[in-house]
Amino acid sequence: MEKGFIVEEDKERETLIINLEELGDALEKRLEADENIILDGHYAHDLVNPDTALQVFVLRRAPWELKQILESRGYNNMKVWENLEAEIIGICSSEALEAFPSELVCEIDTSNASTEEILRKMISILNGTAQCVSGEIDWMQYSETLEILRTRPCI
Repeated sequence: MEKGFIVEEDKERETLIINLEELGDALEKRLEADENIILDGHYAHDLVNPDTALQVFVLRRAPWELKQILESRGYNNMKVWENLEAEIIGICSSEALEAFPSELVCEIDTSNASTEEILRKMISILNGTAQCVSGEIDWMQYSETLEILRTRPCI
């Protein structure tokens, strides 16, 4: 398992289980050597000291788009719905806001946006030419989200 951080595979959820403590220790060593690092992933908020973070970006996507992407990757129903439900209720945003000062947490709606557009938005926020906002994305106000929830299969 790569660099020893993956400790097992959860076959039912089609995901890998990592050792957060070992990964955190390795990351801390890397942070001592490098001044700036971009950390990407669902566990980033568990690995970074809030005092050292410059900015925290939570990338959000419309659930109806996310559903298509996850299904096209061949994820099983349980994994698709686990991710959809987390996006709909804003789990990643909530966890980021619990771990970091709210002024550091910026939500970006990536729906219908290219990678370049998302990156430009992030750079604008870092440069102070765009506003950092969080707590404004509410997928429950969209009929598409309600339709997705109505069609949720029993898993």
